[in-house]
Amino acid sequence: VDMLDFHRAVAAAADPDPVALEAAVTGFRRLSRPARAGEIDAFVSHSWRDPAFARWLALQRWSARFVAAHGREPVVWLDLCCLHGSDVPGSLALLPVYVAACQSMVCLVGDGFLRRLWCLTEVFIFAETGSGAALEVAELPGARPDYA
Repeated sequence: VDMLDFHRAVAAAADPDPVALEAAVTGFRRLSRPARAGEIDAFVSHSWRDPAFARWLALQRWSARFVAAHGREPVVWLDLCCLHGSDVPGSLALLPVYVAACQSMVCLVGDGFLRRLWCLTEVFIFAETGSGAALEVAELPGARPDYA
């Protein structure tokens, strides 16, 4: 992994096309750019089993709240855009590094989020590396997550 290209981030409003969101991962990395640790506003945690367009809408709603609070678009770490597609297993091994580089975490919570061990692992890693940073929940439209 080229260290100059190690951390990447994407504008939260990069490409809202629902067809593109359902498309294969190939090509989405072009939406991201190199970013420094601490420059990334939020790590986006989500379940691939939840509908892509609903996840996008939840991210857009969270982004609008961020813009209202900070006066600028957020910079986020989103797996679809920021993982090294040529070495996904190697990139996933670096998950704690990616999470620790972000100032907060936003969880796009739909019906599948709390049933996915991977999502819970991301939250756990954030709790352990986040230094008390904010963890925000953005529920997907129409979702009925079971928080019990």
